[in-house]
Formats: sequence, structure tokens, C-alpha cells
Amino acid sequence: MNPQRAPRTGAAVSGLLAAAALAGCDVEPRLISADSQQSGEAVIVGVTIPAEDAAKIKSHEMYTHVRVGDCEKMEDGYPAEAYVDGAAVSYFAFSTEGKTKAVSGSIPAHIFQRFKDPCATLEGGGYLSGVLVSVPQSIKVEPAR
Repeated sequence: MNPQRAPRTGAAVSGLLAAAALAGCDVEPRLISADSQQSGEAVIVGVTIPAEDAAKIKSHEMYTHVRVGDCEKMEDGYPAEAYVDGAAVSYFAFSTEGKTKAVSGSIPAHIFQRFKDPCATLEGGGYLSGVLVSVPQSIKVEPAR
């Protein structure tokens, strides 16, 4: 056995163990609230989550979208790209300071109007970081501006 190769093998095993530890890590962010605001031909849906959940999304690099649909039929909902602090979550450059974070997504107004009892969820995941899914939260519908 070549003693010079042992550190490489150890590093490879450590890397595999770290990847395995991340795999299957399910994150269920708690939605504190959900609201909507129509802006022209779009509806902006915002959800508020604890900053700790936002930190998990960021640290595990979980690609995230806001799904909007009827509360009883979320699987037929509309997935909207998620934004925090005006930047796509997929850049993983948002702040996790404070107690809560606002996550938003934009969907066409004509699609939002189809939902009789609108709810929002956060869904997504990562290549090695598992699955992200929240419990649906009823959306407080604000008047158009």
C-alpha cells in the first residue's frame, strides 16, 4: 500500500459521506402568512417564512418556487420563480438576517383568478440537498392597485 495515496482516499471518503449527509435532507419551511397584490396583468404572491428556514434554503442551495393553486388541489397549481429581496432565490445571495423573510413570486392575473380558494406553498429541492415542500397557506387577497 502506498502511504502517499491514503490521504486522497480519506478525502474522497469524507466527500462521499458529506454528500450522503446532504442527500435526502427534507426541508419543510413554515409559512407564517401569504398574501397577494394584483399589479397590472400579474399577481404578486408573497409568503413570509422564519429566517431560519430561509437560511436552510440558502445553505442547502435549494432551488425554490412559489406554487399557487386551489387549497384542495395544489398539485394543479402554478409554479412561480421565487424571489427574496428582489433577487431570484436561485442565486442564493439573499440575506437571512432578522426574524422573518418575505419570499414572492409572480403569476399571470388570469391564472390567479381561476383559483376559488387560493393557497401558496414553497416547493423545490436541490441536486444533493433533498426536497423542499411546505404546507399550503391560504392567501389573503388584496385589492388591485
